[in-house]
Amino acid sequence: MDHSSDTDQSRLDFLNKEYIRLSERCVSYVDSSLNDIKLFGILGSLISLPAITNKLFDNNTKIVFYGFLTIFTIFIVLSVYVLMKQVLVVYYLDKLALYEEEIRKLINDQNNIFEWARSYKTLRQRKVANIFSHLLLVILLVLVVFPLIVLFGSKDGEIFAWTYLGVSVFYITIFISAFRRTLY
Repeated sequence: MDHSSDTDQSRLDFLNKEYIRLSERCVSYVDSSLNDIKLFGILGSLISLPAITNKLFDNNTKIVFYGFLTIFTIFIVLSVYVLMKQVLVVYYLDKLALYEEEIRKLINDQNNIFEWARSYKTLRQRKVANIFSHLLLVILLVLVVFPLIVLFGSKDGEIFAWTYLGVSVFYITIFISAFRRTLY
């Protein structure tokens, strides 16, 4: 009987260590994604400043167009990158749920207190994804509508505006396609 207890304890120790390792990986991806959001703001500010000041002072539509296009390109690349990280988060959450189930069995957890992975995944689906989709819509409107207004309002800006609209539709299609593939 002692041998069974020692085996269960060894198994629990192993599961716990692996669970902690996987949890730390999962949290690091979440933290990294949040840091990428900060990067959006910094890069957007740095890149948009020349385009906006150029519009205000020189009124060179071509520079304004390339400035907006660069901002949108960086935004889409970083957004797809964050989506890839979120796929890894979901993967780790799925694996962690298996460890939690085994650990609950070993410690006889009747109240399901030990279920971080499942509860976080539910929170992510209900709250985080909802907030993310609303913020993304606002950002996309700003990245599409504002530049189109500026470009259409510029002298000789119509061709740039139509080009920007076409590229915007292409970028949004890429992002939606990537986003759909991340959903389970």
